[in-house]
Amino acid sequence: MTAAPVAQLDRVLDSDSKGHRFESCRVRH
Repeated sequence: MTAAPVAQLDRVLDSDSKGHRFESCRVRH
């Protein structure tokens, strides 16, 4: 049962880092 929250948190962190990369790319252009 502990694997579920960890996977969810990992997914959130992954999408969050992707969002920051996308934002920095938009700012550069």
